[in-house]
Amino acid sequence: MIWATESARFGLVEAVVGLTPGAGGTQRMAERAGPARAAEFVMSGGLYDSATLEAWNVVNRVVRTTSCSRRG
Repeated sequence: MIWATESARFGLVEAVVGLTPGAGGTQRMAERAGPARAAEFVMSGGLYDSATLEAWNVVNRVVRTTSCSRRG
C-alpha cells in the first residue's frame, strides 16, 4: 500500500542525466500503471504529483500533509 501527501512529487530522474533507473522502480511502475504509463514515467525524467499517480493506480491514497504529522 502506498500513501502520499498532496504535496508529494515522484519521478525517476536518472533519465535526465543519461542513467538507467535501478532498484526495481521501473518494474513496479509497469505492474501498477501498465507498460505505456511506465515508459512515459521512466523516459521523461519528469516529476509527477501524487494525484496523477493516484489516477494511474500507483498511489493508493492521497492524504493531506497535516494528517501525516509525527506523533510520539
